[in-house]
Amino acid sequence: MAKCEYCDFTGKPAEVLIHERKHTGEKPFNCTICGQSFVANHVLKKHIRKVHENIKRYKCQNCDYACDSECLLERHRLTHTNEKMFVCNECGQEFSRNDALHSHMTQHTDEEKYVCEHCQKSFKNLSTLRTHIFTHTGEKLYQCPHCNHSCTQSSNLKSHITKMHRDVNV
Repeated sequence: MAKCEYCDFTGKPAEVLIHERKHTGEKPFNCTICGQSFVANHVLKKHIRKVHENIKRYKCQNCDYACDSECLLERHRLTHTNEKMFVCNECGQEFSRNDALHSHMTQHTDEEKYVCEHCQKSFKNLSTLRTHIFTHTGEKLYQCPHCNHSCTQSSNLKSHITKMHRDVNV
C-alpha cells in the first residue's frame, strides 16, 4: 500500500500516482484528436471512445437504446420492467436499482460526508462531488459532436445540442 503525499488517500502505488495528479494538476496523457489532457491512460481511452468514436457496441433488444458498456445496458433493461425491488425506509418510494435508492436516501439526511479536497466544500453524494471537482480541474468529458463546445455534465451537453443545433439530425 502507498499513501498520497498530499492527503490521507491510500492505495496501490499506481492508484496513488494517479490520485496525486489531482493535487498537482499533472495530466500527461493527451488526446491526439482534440488536445485535451488526462491524468491516466484509461481515462484518455474512455474519452476517445465516448467523445470521438461514439461507438455503442451494446444495443437494447426492446428499443433503440445503445451504449458502450454491458453494465449500462443491464441497468437500462430495468426500465422495461415495472419491477422495483428497492424501497426507501423513510418515505416508501420504490426503485428498480439499488444505486438509485442510495442516491435518493441522501434527501433524508443533512450529512454531507463527501468533501472536496481542493476547497473543502462538502456534498451529500459522491456524484455531486465528482461533478464539482471538474470546476477545479477544468476537465470536460462531454464534447459536442457538432462544434468545439464541451461540458462537465451530459445534461448540459444535451441542453446545448437542443438549443444550438436544433436543425442537425442527431
